[in-house]
Amino acid sequence: KTQPLQVFEVLDALPPEVRQSRLDTLDMHNEAIVAYERGEFESARKLFARMLEADPADSPIAVMLSRTNELIAAGRATTGPPVTRLETK
Repeated sequence: KTQPLQVFEVLDALPPEVRQSRLDTLDMHNEAIVAYERGEFESARKLFARMLEADPADSPIAVMLSRTNELIAAGRATTGPPVTRLETK
């Protein structure tokens, strides 16, 4: 596949306490995603780090924090959502 796609986390599949934790940080998540898509990686990094601090088991946020750190380290600028190319499953 060569077209970018969005990935969603199904909150209803999570245990109630985990689901509530994710819902509690939903506004911060949305703000971080907007910053990330605008290329405001330092702002996004700070928000992702705060969310991971609140819920260390949130692996999708850990992935986003890692990708954001990689983009900051590479000095990458973007005018649209960065795309991560996965070469292996």
